Amino acid sequence: FGGKEFEIVSGGVAAGMASLDAVTQLVARGTRVLPSMTEGGRIINLASTFAHVGSPGRVAYSTTKGAMLAFTRSLALDCAPLGIRVNSVSPGGIATDRLVELFGSQQAAEAHLVPLHPIGRMGTPADIASAIQFLASPAASFMTGADLLVDGGYTAK
Repeated sequence: FGGKEFEIVSGGVAAGMASLDAVTQLVARGTRVLPSMTEGGRIINLASTFAHVGSPGRVAYSTTKGAMLAFTRSLALDCAPLGIRVNSVSPGGIATDRLVELFGSQQAAEAHLVPLHPIGRMGTPADIASAIQFLASPAASFMTGADLLVDGGYTAK
């Protein structure tokens, strides 16, 4: 045994953190897992729909999530000869405690976000877990360097 087969890497911006610092931390966090990975390993990075679309007041966050996509693609090319697949998931509005804090209540979050998602609802943590489970499974064995949008159609508009 001795090696990891699966790793999830998430990176965002803490309040007041400069984008360059956040990107540097992201790369360091993501590349630390490589020495322990085994052939057939999977790295799944968490990006965001904000890596695909602009949003006022979210420059630093969007920048780090965009960097996550570039990191995913480049790392996928570096890791492919080692038999390690690297992909990412970009969630849309997901019903989490973080959004409740941001909007003040679940109802306020839903009132703002549901109309932005053509599917007519917010996503759930289970939606993201299912996407990650798919990318980690043999069903995604021919995928590397890809970003899976799980956003209820948010970026399709």
